[in-house]
Parts: sequence; structure tokens; C-alpha cells
Amino acid sequence: MEKLTKYFIWIPITMMGISVLAKIFGLIKGAEVFPDPQLAEKLVLILILEIICLVLFILAKTRKVGFLLICSYLGGAIAVDLIYGISSLLFPSFILLLFWISMFLENRDFFIYEKKGSRKL
Repeated sequence: MEKLTKYFIWIPITMMGISVLAKIFGLIKGAEVFPDPQLAEKLVLILILEIICLVLFILAKTRKVGFLLICSYLGGAIAVDLIYGISSLLFPSFILLLFWISMFLENRDFFIYEKKGSRKL
């Protein structure tokens, strides 16, 4: 199970890395992908944010913070997709689901809340 977790965590990282590369090549191309010019102007900021989130998730010591930032980032990506209808909601939703599954497999205690003074059964 531990080996599966180590390999599974790289699936969403790879998919988000492909997204970073697509944005880099889109930036070189002229950011014609975005229908709103204000959104296209912020492509560099979006790219930097995505790279920071991804690097924080890759590093084991900052994985929890990276996970929370990636959840926020992908939630924003889903919202932008809903507003502008840029792409299907499946891609950011699927990546977010994979991050949740990989984080759950690696650290189940992160998802369990216990009140102070409560006992485990």
C-alpha cells in the first residue's frame, strides 16, 4: 500500500505539471486561449501561483500547505471555467479529486478531526 501511495501521488503532480507547460507555451503563443483580455493579462501571475502550489506539494515538509493551496487554486480554476466556459469542468475537477485521493492515501490523519479530550474507540 505504501508503494502504491508513493506512485499515486505523482499522477496529479504530473497532470498539473502538464498544465504548467501548457500555460508556458500559451504565454509564448500570446495567450489567445482566454476569452477575457483581463484574464489573459494575468496569465503570468496565474502561472507563478500554479508553480508555487505545485512545488509546495512536491516537497514532503510543505505538502499539507501545498495541498490546501492546490485545493484553493483548482477551486478557482473550476469557478473560472464555470463563469467563462473555457473548458470542461472535468479536467480541474478530476485533478482535484486525484490530489484529494493521493493526500488521503498518504496522510489519513490530516482528514480526521478529534476534539481535545476525546478518546479513540
